[in-house]
Amino acid sequence: KRSGQRALTVLVVTVALVPMGFALCGGSFGVRSNAFVGAGTEPSMVQRMAMSPLLIRHANGISGSAIPELQTASVDGEDRATGQDWEQMHETPVGFGKYASMTYRKLYEKDHDYINWLRGESVDNYRKAMDLIGYADYLKDQLTGFGKYANMTYKELYKEDPDYVRWVVRKASTGDGCFEKLQKTAAALRRLAQEASMLNVASLKIKLDLAGCEEYARSAAANRLYKNDTLEEQLHPCKRQQHCKSYGCIAQEYVEKHAEEDEEKIGVGWAYVTYMQDKLGKRLTEKDIIDGSRGYSTNQSDPFALPSTLNTVLTDKFYMNADDSNAHPRYMRLLTRNTQAMETLDKFLEDPIKLMKEIAKHYLEDESDESVQEVKQLFHRLGMDGSLSTWKTEHRLSQRHDHLFMLEYQDAMRNVTQEFAQWYRGQLAIDLITKEFPVREDGKKRNPERTWKSFLLQEVEYTSLQAKIKVANKYDGYGSLEHDGIKLFRGPKLAQLSVLEIEKELSDAVTLACNRKYRSGMDSVQLPVRIKPAIF
Repeated sequence: KRSGQRALTVLVVTVALVPMGFALCGGSFGVRSNAFVGAGTEPSMVQRMAMSPLLIRHANGISGSAIPELQTASVDGEDRATGQDWEQMHETPVGFGKYASMTYRKLYEKDHDYINWLRGESVDNYRKAMDLIGYADYLKDQLTGFGKYANMTYKELYKEDPDYVRWVVRKASTGDGCFEKLQKTAAALRRLAQEASMLNVASLKIKLDLAGCEEYARSAAANRLYKNDTLEEQLHPCKRQQHCKSYGCIAQEYVEKHAEEDEEKIGVGWAYVTYMQDKLGKRLTEKDIIDGSRGYSTNQSDPFALPSTLNTVLTDKFYMNADDSNAHPRYMRLLTRNTQAMETLDKFLEDPIKLMKEIAKHYLEDESDESVQEVKQLFHRLGMDGSLSTWKTEHRLSQRHDHLFMLEYQDAMRNVTQEFAQWYRGQLAIDLITKEFPVREDGKKRNPERTWKSFLLQEVEYTSLQAKIKVANKYDGYGSLEHDGIKLFRGPKLAQLSVLEIEKELSDAVTLACNRKYRSGMDSVQLPVRIKPAIF
């Protein structure tokens, strides 16, 4: 009888709520109004019945439709509880969940991951969860009261000066001569790093050959002017600033700004680098559309941001440079099921250098390293649906008849783009890109299909890099993460292996990881990793 009464009550409440702006959708309520926004007031009995145990979903308000996104326990904007005396809550028990008897202060210090978890969950104790999250946000809005940024909040400091943040955290971790305020500041900044998802991205200490760099700066080669000729270099904020400066000048500026001298060894330095996904990559990962994407240095301290010659000068002494051979064509061969595209990619991968020399001879009338590099850039552009005719126009070759393989390759790459766009997760990604990231940072409109293709290839790159990191950790560790490449530290364990043995172990690890992920039960695609010979 009671069950029947409860069912009738729910039915009556449901009928009553529909005219108020609610709709039943997939077993949960779709909220079309901001009925529950403004968390300073307790929900009414009807609101409680609507909220528990069903999930509340926010509608986007477009054309009155309820296309929901799960409302999380966030305290941004008007959701933050008002009128709370946060200072009085330090020693108050939380009162819910697995830490019910723990005080707010102790929980904040002990398990910040739990607070971050609450932000993304629908919980029974919604009001108490909001109080805990509000308390955490209140603390990060307090002034640091420490050092040169004493009048800045922890959140402002975290965004303002990443190098200083790293110094504070490093200093606190050593424990040498640290006082309470520094330790407190370091702890708060670590928690902000967790909240910004930096725990899932590498923070590295990279060894630098300062003596070798100084020697290079005295050579005639350092007087050459750097020119960022490729489109990728022109878009890179760091390399844009380096354009038309001498290599020696660029090296000097880098060392002065980003290198920290070793306290014991003369001529040795260190750079501290943190890698994070860009906003779109992070969003695609959050939505479980991809597993990971390319990590970018949060400032200009990564030697990889330098011209390749200077990167080599600073790091070759201490690291082996390993990267995937012909990465993007091999990644596409791994992913595509298009027969024509597979055949075209197999032709290219049979002997890429020989083919690129042939193409260079056809279009540029020589096979020099410079011409082959131009052709390599052309293949890269075609891989992202670039136009062969546009490249010819840029190089004043409009009258030159086309090499048949280049036309075949151009068509194959466009077919692959369309193939990837038809995948289920491709459609999810394209929808997200279209709605949330329609414009690039340079103000130009994005092509959603090509953008999705790029991030799908970045996911393969990420999978490959994780496999290489596992190998590196078996030996002496690693330095810079260079897209699909990694710098293996030249330590005593690695020294016991030949270059061929290292290449084989890396190649086997990457091939296994990527084929297991993308070609389970199918023929394997080889993904060789090559060690670049040391130059300096």
